Amino acid sequence: MNHHLQQERGSATALAQLLNRIQTLPDWSHAKTILLFAPLFHEPDLLVLLKTPARSFFFPLMQEGTLHLYEWFSDAHWIQGAHSIQEPDPTTWQQRSLAEVDLALIPGLAFDAQGGRLGWGRGYFDRLLGNPTCRALKIGIAWSWQIVPKIPREDHDVKMDFVVTPEKIFHAE
Repeated sequence: MNHHLQQERGSATALAQLLNRIQTLPDWSHAKTILLFAPLFHEPDLLVLLKTPARSFFFPLMQEGTLHLYEWFSDAHWIQGAHSIQEPDPTTWQQRSLAEVDLALIPGLAFDAQGGRLGWGRGYFDRLLGNPTCRALKIGIAWSWQIVPKIPREDHDVKMDFVVTPEKIFHAE
């Protein structure tokens, strides 16, 4: 396992710093509906944010090659989706609209300071966030070792408005 991955993934301090940076973004205090993700092994686990009062949290579910959003409730059940990703069980979650999302916290393999994001190459989040009904502020969530000088971008790639690491907030221009 990558040394940086082991060090940062295992660090409660790094996660606490990352959560603090997210919650100090000006838009966080106004956001009522937040798109969140169930983390893969290398991604920051932000699920503690579910305890934030007066917020609704949506999670993506892959259905027929498209991400659909479902609202989390404390008694909602999870299912294991493709690539062992925890996803909403559509029988216990309520389907919701992308237009309702105020803030989208988005994982990735790598990011750059200009808001470029490298995902898994299938374009699921790009299609979701590139939808004309999406009005959410797009925030890439990363460990510091995931920041690279430049992510190659194509026309269909959706740029993040901010990229947040434990050490820094990058405001994409």
